[in-house]
Amino acid sequence: MEKNHVDYYISLNPADLQSYQPIAQYNNMTLYQINPNATTNKTKMLYIGQGWQNYMDQVLGLKAFVLHESQGRLVIGKATEIDSHSLEELQQYPYILLYNFKWHNQHDAEELLLNYVESGGTLVIDASGNMEGMYYNLDEAVFLNTSISKKSLPVNPKIQPALNFSPFLSDGETWYGAHYEPTSQSQIQPLVTADGNILIGEQKIGKGRIIWIGYNLVWHAFHLENPEEKVLIQSVIGV
Repeated sequence: MEKNHVDYYISLNPADLQSYQPIAQYNNMTLYQINPNATTNKTKMLYIGQGWQNYMDQVLGLKAFVLHESQGRLVIGKATEIDSHSLEELQQYPYILLYNFKWHNQHDAEELLLNYVESGGTLVIDASGNMEGMYYNLDEAVFLNTSISKKSLPVNPKIQPALNFSPFLSDGETWYGAHYEPTSQSQIQPLVTADGNILIGEQKIGKGRIIWIGYNLVWHAFHLENPEEKVLIQSVIGV
């Protein structure tokens, strides 16, 4: 409600929200209005793609405003391809999130993202949403100078550093996601590994950085409601 600038809302349950104040009540219904004196200094993150908007807010503990092109009055009508945005538009956000993303021209999209990172932005990317389909498929491909492929993880891989992760299963079936192989140009520093594979990695470019999240970890943390995984993702991203 805050990030979409909702002025009023009705609730059947009493709520204690600093940014909203009750202004009327009828039986068990309460009408709330946004408090004009409330201040919210949450970081704004632009998400380009489809899928993460359904659960990234929860994984980040609502500590940031995740803005998505198809949601909210501020972003109605914006195109969903990376290279539909200008560098100046992207630079308005300290974070850009990519999952199940699209482009008009892959080379132009990659150049735009690299310029954004070099200028000081943080790009958070999980290519797990681009492992299938005819278009925008990055399985056995190179993106941002990094080799990407679809691979599975065992149920209980060895996580380093040691953390209490939930089993990697999807409805009892094998868990798949994006696997990254750094190149001499990408030079990804592994921050968290699963059986030696990059689960979360950091790549520094110019004044900014790329956070590589592998094996659909954000969805894993949300779907299995694992608090340690959520805190880990929050700390790595920096919220």
